Amino acid sequence: MNFKYNYMHIVKLETMARRLPDDIDIVDYWYNFFKSKIKEEIDNPELNTTTSYSHTRWRTDFEKIYTPVKGKGYKDYERGFLAQFSQYLILEFQTPGKAIAEHYGKKIFEWIIESESSLHTIGTNLFMQYVAEEWGFPPNVSQFARIVNC
Repeated sequence: MNFKYNYMHIVKLETMARRLPDDIDIVDYWYNFFKSKIKEEIDNPELNTTTSYSHTRWRTDFEKIYTPVKGKGYKDYERGFLAQFSQYLILEFQTPGKAIAEHYGKKIFEWIIESESSLHTIGTNLFMQYVAEEWGFPPNVSQFARIVNC
């Protein structure tokens, strides 16, 4: 599958994350969201409908199969950052969210949100470089797609 950069797609994921409650475990939520069939459908360019669906529907559909757990929800802008930068992993590695979640585990999502204050100014190229150096590439990935380039 070829994952394409779509600004509206990124904005809707960010909005979804920002509107989540402040008292849920966002790391657990986002990790399970990445592993879900719903996220797979959201990212599938073959459907060509991802931007026509609202982030409210994505969340509603996901929460039919996942019950959020209480925990650290972080601030809304931190959740938005997590949504954006975790999506860049899919785009730059050209691999499904499920593969990202299964390979890196919850730790990558925790690291992204915990690192927001230091990572938000470096851009995607340096972010991806840092991920590759610190975390390595997912299976079957040997280079970046370099399609986001922010």
